[in-house]
Amino acid sequence: MPRTLVVLLAMVSSLCMPPCARAQSPDARPAPPQNSIADSAEHARAARRAFDDVILLYESSDLAGLRSRLDPGFIGHQRFLDGVQRDFAAQRLVRIHLLEPRITAGADVAAIQVSWEKRFVDAQRFEPRLLTGTMIVLMHRTTSGWQLAAIQGDDPFGTHRIQPQGGTERRRTDDALR
Repeated sequence: MPRTLVVLLAMVSSLCMPPCARAQSPDARPAPPQNSIADSAEHARAARRAFDDVILLYESSDLAGLRSRLDPGFIGHQRFLDGVQRDFAAQRLVRIHLLEPRITAGADVAAIQVSWEKRFVDAQRFEPRLLTGTMIVLMHRTTSGWQLAAIQGDDPFGTHRIQPQGGTERRRTDDALR
Protein backbone atom coordinates (compact mmCIF):
# COMPACT_ATOMS: atom_id res chain seq x y z
CA MET A 1 0.00 0.00 0.00
CA PRO A 2 2.68 2.64 0.80
CA ARG A 3 4.39 1.83 -2.49
CA THR A 4 1.18 2.48 -4.41
CA LEU A 5 0.70 5.73 -2.52
CA VAL A 6 4.22 6.92 -3.49
CA VAL A 7 3.62 6.12 -7.14
CA LEU A 8 0.25 7.86 -7.04
CA LEU A 9 1.78 10.96 -5.43
CA ALA A 10 4.56 11.02 -8.05
CA MET A 11 2.00 10.90 -10.87
CA VAL A 12 -0.12 13.67 -9.34
CA SER A 13 2.90 15.88 -8.73
CA SER A 14 4.08 15.43 -12.32
CA LEU A 15 0.67 16.56 -13.56
CA CYS A 16 0.88 19.70 -11.42
CA MET A 17 4.27 20.74 -12.82
CA PRO A 18 4.38 23.15 -15.76
CA PRO A 19 4.84 21.48 -19.17
CA CYS A 20 8.38 22.84 -19.66
CA ALA A 21 9.54 21.27 -16.39
CA ARG A 22 8.11 17.88 -17.40
CA ALA A 23 9.71 18.02 -20.85
CA GLN A 24 13.23 18.56 -19.53
CA SER A 25 15.14 15.69 -18.13
CA PRO A 26 17.59 16.30 -15.29
CA ASP A 27 20.58 15.71 -17.58
CA ALA A 28 19.26 17.92 -20.40
CA ARG A 29 21.72 20.61 -21.44
CA PRO A 30 21.05 23.79 -23.36
CA ALA A 31 21.90 23.77 -27.03
CA PRO A 32 25.49 24.79 -27.70
CA PRO A 33 25.84 28.37 -28.92
CA GLN A 34 26.23 28.77 -32.63
CA ASN A 35 29.53 29.95 -34.00
CA SER A 36 28.96 33.71 -33.94
CA ILE A 37 32.03 34.49 -36.08
CA ALA A 38 30.83 32.21 -38.87
CA ASP A 39 27.32 33.61 -38.56
CA SER A 40 28.49 37.23 -38.77
CA ALA A 41 30.66 36.37 -41.78
CA GLU A 42 27.64 34.82 -43.50
CA HIS A 43 25.53 37.87 -42.63
CA ALA A 44 28.27 40.12 -44.03
CA ARG A 45 28.37 38.17 -47.30
CA ALA A 46 24.57 38.27 -47.61
CA ALA A 47 24.47 42.03 -46.92
CA ARG A 48 27.23 42.63 -49.48
CA ARG A 49 25.37 40.57 -52.10
CA ALA A 50 22.20 42.58 -51.42
CA PHE A 51 24.10 45.87 -51.76
CA ASP A 52 25.68 44.63 -55.00
CA ASP A 53 22.14 43.92 -56.23
CA VAL A 54 21.15 47.52 -55.38
CA ILE A 55 24.14 48.76 -57.40
CA LEU A 56 23.18 46.55 -60.38
CA LEU A 57 19.57 47.77 -60.26
CA TYR A 58 20.81 51.36 -60.25
CA GLU A 59 23.20 50.72 -63.15
CA SER A 60 20.41 49.12 -65.18
CA SER A 61 17.99 52.01 -64.40
CA ASP A 62 15.47 49.69 -62.72
CA LEU A 63 13.54 52.06 -60.46
CA ALA A 64 10.89 49.52 -59.43
CA GLY A 65 13.52 46.98 -58.42
CA LEU A 66 15.50 49.65 -56.58
CA ARG A 67 12.40 50.84 -54.74
CA SER A 68 11.70 47.27 -53.58
CA ARG A 69 15.20 47.09 -52.02
CA LEU A 70 14.75 50.26 -49.93
CA ASP A 71 13.83 49.93 -46.29
CA PRO A 72 10.53 51.75 -45.54
CA GLY A 73 12.33 53.59 -42.72
CA PHE A 74 15.00 54.95 -45.08
CA ILE A 75 15.62 58.59 -44.13
CA GLY A 76 15.10 60.78 -47.20
CA HIS A 77 13.34 57.96 -49.07
CA GLN A 78 11.52 60.15 -51.60
CA ARG A 79 14.44 62.53 -52.09
CA PHE A 80 16.66 59.53 -52.81
CA LEU A 81 14.23 58.19 -55.41
CA ASP A 82 13.83 61.63 -57.03
CA GLY A 83 17.61 61.98 -57.37
CA VAL A 84 17.88 58.49 -58.83
CA GLN A 85 15.18 59.27 -61.41
CA ARG A 86 17.03 62.41 -62.47
CA ASP A 87 20.25 60.37 -62.76
CA PHE A 88 18.48 57.88 -65.02
CA ALA A 89 17.55 60.75 -67.36
CA ALA A 90 20.89 62.60 -67.24
CA GLN A 91 23.47 59.77 -67.23
CA ARG A 92 24.15 56.87 -69.56
CA LEU A 93 26.38 53.79 -69.28
CA VAL A 94 26.62 54.13 -65.51
CA ARG A 95 29.11 51.91 -63.68
CA ILE A 96 29.86 52.08 -59.97
CA HIS A 97 33.00 50.37 -58.72
CA LEU A 98 33.28 49.64 -55.01
CA LEU A 99 36.81 49.76 -53.63
CA GLU A 100 38.11 48.47 -50.30
CA PRO A 101 34.83 47.42 -48.67
CA ARG A 102 34.82 46.90 -44.90
CA ILE A 103 31.75 45.19 -43.54
CA THR A 104 30.58 44.99 -39.95
CA ALA A 105 27.58 42.71 -39.61
CA GLY A 106 25.22 41.49 -36.96
CA ALA A 107 22.15 39.32 -37.18
CA ASP A 108 19.84 41.97 -38.69
CA VAL A 109 22.06 44.98 -39.44
CA ALA A 110 25.22 45.44 -41.47
CA ALA A 111 27.36 48.54 -42.04
CA ILE A 112 29.41 48.65 -45.22
CA GLN A 113 32.16 51.27 -45.37
CA VAL A 114 33.44 51.61 -48.91
CA SER A 115 35.25 53.90 -51.32
CA TRP A 116 33.60 54.17 -54.71
CA GLU A 117 34.06 55.57 -58.15
CA LYS A 118 31.23 56.23 -60.55
CA ARG A 119 31.85 56.36 -64.29
CA PHE A 120 29.16 57.51 -66.68
CA VAL A 121 28.51 59.45 -69.87
CA ASP A 122 26.78 62.80 -69.40
CA ALA A 123 23.66 62.60 -71.59
CA GLN A 124 23.60 66.36 -72.32
CA ARG A 125 27.25 66.83 -73.29
CA PHE A 126 28.07 63.25 -74.32
CA GLU A 127 31.25 63.44 -72.26
CA PRO A 128 32.60 60.75 -69.94
CA ARG A 129 32.60 61.65 -66.26
CA LEU A 130 34.14 60.22 -63.13
CA LEU A 131 33.01 60.85 -59.56
CA THR A 132 34.71 59.38 -56.49
CA GLY A 133 33.95 59.29 -52.79
CA THR A 134 33.51 57.24 -49.66
CA MET A 135 30.33 56.24 -47.91
CA ILE A 136 28.91 54.11 -45.14
CA VAL A 137 25.85 52.09 -46.10
CA LEU A 138 23.50 50.63 -43.53
CA MET A 139 21.74 47.44 -44.61
CA HIS A 140 18.81 46.08 -42.60
CA ARG A 141 17.51 42.51 -42.80
CA THR A 142 13.74 42.11 -42.91
CA THR A 143 11.51 39.16 -43.66
CA SER A 144 11.94 39.90 -47.38
CA GLY A 145 15.75 40.00 -47.19
CA TRP A 146 18.42 42.68 -46.84
CA GLN A 147 17.33 46.22 -47.66
CA LEU A 148 19.12 49.54 -47.98
CA ALA A 149 18.36 51.48 -44.78
CA ALA A 150 20.67 54.55 -44.85
CA ILE A 151 23.62 56.15 -46.61
CA GLN A 152 26.12 58.44 -44.94
CA GLY A 153 28.93 60.33 -46.64
CA ASP A 154 29.46 60.76 -50.37
CA ASP A 155 26.43 59.28 -52.10
CA PRO A 156 26.90 57.90 -55.65
CA PHE A 157 23.13 57.80 -56.16
CA GLY A 158 21.37 60.96 -57.23
CA THR A 159 24.52 62.72 -58.48
CA HIS A 160 22.79 64.48 -61.39
CA ARG A 161 23.46 67.94 -59.95
CA ILE A 162 27.23 67.44 -59.75
CA GLN A 163 29.00 68.78 -62.82
CA PRO A 164 32.70 67.89 -62.64
CA GLN A 165 34.86 70.34 -64.59
CA GLY A 166 38.18 68.53 -64.78
CA GLY A 167 36.85 65.05 -65.48
CA THR A 168 37.18 63.94 -61.86
CA GLU A 169 35.46 65.38 -58.84
CA ARG A 170 35.17 64.22 -55.29
CA ARG A 171 31.58 64.56 -54.20
CA ARG A 172 30.90 65.70 -50.66
CA THR A 173 27.46 66.00 -49.13
CA ASP A 174 26.36 67.83 -46.03
CA ASP A 175 23.68 65.26 -45.27
CA ALA A 176 24.44 63.16 -42.20
CA LEU A 177 22.08 60.40 -43.28
CA ARG A 178 20.18 60.19 -46.47
